[in-house]
Amino acid sequence: MSAEESLCEYDLSSSSCHPEPEKGRYASAAVTIVGKAYILGGMVYDDSGHDPSKAGRSLRESDYGGRYAENYWRRNKKLMDRERAFFCAAKVKEGGALMMGGLGKSKKGTVVEKSAKFWSEGWGIGGLSKLSNVSDMSIPRSGHGCTAIPGGESSVLVTGGTQGFGEAAMADAEMFSWNSNSWTNVASMSSGRFGHAVVALGERVFALGGDDRNQNNMDTIEEYDVRRNTWNIIKQKLKKPRY
Repeated sequence: MSAEESLCEYDLSSSSCHPEPEKGRYASAAVTIVGKAYILGGMVYDDSGHDPSKAGRSLRESDYGGRYAENYWRRNKKLMDRERAFFCAAKVKEGGALMMGGLGKSKKGTVVEKSAKFWSEGWGIGGLSKLSNVSDMSIPRSGHGCTAIPGGESSVLVTGGTQGFGEAAMADAEMFSWNSNSWTNVASMSSGRFGHAVVALGERVFALGGDDRNQNNMDTIEEYDVRRNTWNIIKQKLKKPRY
């Protein structure tokens, strides 16, 4: 355990125990692996400006020898390989998270990424073979949505987002296959979406909300049929437009 982590165990008020407490954070990704909650990357900001981050934190609990418990955040420098904001992370089995795209940094400034990186928690990947390098997405994406697809093949669906500043939200989608380490274009959504959620509920997959990057927030929900490779708007809507 590092000196910083030891300090967290005994002094939860320390700034070391919290993810950049002097800065605000948005456009990060959150995953839960083996019962632990992780916050990954995002855009951090203060009076000096906004910057993509590669900081990762896990939520832990200290019990002080059984006297009382309190939650705190522990820094983990091995979670991310680069700065990412407005990106997407999908859990792969209970072995880790696949992080894709987002707004990153380069020597010339910010850049929209198409790279993908798998971070392993170290618990194994449910019998899947390890990938030393994950293939890039077919195009750069920022503000996209993603989810692991139900079933035993460990595929990940990525939808929407934009390829650059000032561009309209995309409707197109692609699927990552862990077994072949490759991306395949699949059917496009009915509407272009940015900042939307993509979730799998049982064997069903939904895209919810988002905006079109033209100041129009959305309340619609559409369902993806994995077997038929089709999208359909469902009757139910969000109570209010969200992204």
